[in-house]
Amino acid sequence: MNIPDRKRNNAKKNGFTLIEVLVSIFIFSLLMIVTFDFFSSSVFGYRNSKAIQKDLESAQYAMNIMTKTLRTSKVIDSSSSMIRIYDYSRKTEKCIVYRFAGNKLVSGSSNVADTEETLCTPALSIQTKEMATNYINKFEFSVMPSSADPKVVGRVTISAEVCATLNCAGTVYGEKDVARIQSTVSLRNME
Repeated sequence: MNIPDRKRNNAKKNGFTLIEVLVSIFIFSLLMIVTFDFFSSSVFGYRNSKAIQKDLESAQYAMNIMTKTLRTSKVIDSSSSMIRIYDYSRKTEKCIVYRFAGNKLVSGSSNVADTEETLCTPALSIQTKEMATNYINKFEFSVMPSSADPKVVGRVTISAEVCATLNCAGTVYGEKDVARIQSTVSLRNME
């Protein structure tokens, strides 16, 4: 066998060189990294939207309870983060307080039936329970009282802001991570 025949036999072999294998592994690795990044961002987005949805449903439920109670109540005292009402709709008329503090919406009612709305004061002993928690950034109350002259029907506007993160800090997509809801209730004159 002479030297030119050996070159011809080597040229007929169908294999890959080390460089070709390394280049193909590198390209495959890049494709896998891009694919993994795409799927991980999709999973993160899904989890983020589910968390916002859960907190939004919790805030809506709390808001529905408050609006139902406010329709048959008289506003005693209010601020942007708290409202104290006297509820006339129950068999045992009660003083009820809704307060938002520390990313928690808390409701409280008096322990016993109040016979007079004048007993609905900040000094009243109130049992509280959490209505909504987690990433609720804002829960605000805006009260426009009723008046007889000129005749104006009062209303309470409740607004809430739900974020994907606590205090809306570090939101990934900015305003897309924030959901806002609002409800306005007309007050009935219970006097």
